Amino acid sequence: MPVLNIAPATPGDGPEVSDLLLRSYSALLAPEYDAAVLAAALPKITQARRSLLSCPTYFVARQRGRVVGAGGWTHVTPFGRPGVAGVGHIRHVACDPRHLRQGVARAIMQHSMDTARSAGVRLLCCLSTRNAVPFYRAMGFGAGAEVALQLTPEVVFPAVEMRLGLGG
Repeated sequence: MPVLNIAPATPGDGPEVSDLLLRSYSALLAPEYDAAVLAAALPKITQARRSLLSCPTYFVARQRGRVVGAGGWTHVTPFGRPGVAGVGHIRHVACDPRHLRQGVARAIMQHSMDTARSAGVRLLCCLSTRNAVPFYRAMGFGAGAEVALQLTPEVVFPAVEMRLGLGG
């Protein structure tokens, strides 16, 4: 496998990250979600968020200069609310479908967990897609309840709450 370089994202990575999110979520979510739900949700969930691209704890993984994965964590919740001390939130993780099972997402998550732990985070929360639950379980997260994310007044997207204690 070519060398994988993980570094903080920058606002300039926006187009590549949006392209990655579209490739990843379009292909990987289809087996678990109704086509109508995906058609409504994809335009909302496949746009790189400027707030994440400007955050030093959101990362891109590159191979041969190309973004093949992205993800990270923030203290701020996915809903934009201020976080609670010691709690972090996994954010917008994606892997290029052509690079699945090559350790890309695992490397991003390990880097995220390490940087969160170093920043004093003791609990990581995640809103997982249904199909990513086995991946997050393999990373040590425990699954909670399924939740309905209200992406817009008309778009509801099912997800699963997950948590991981980072110890102290």
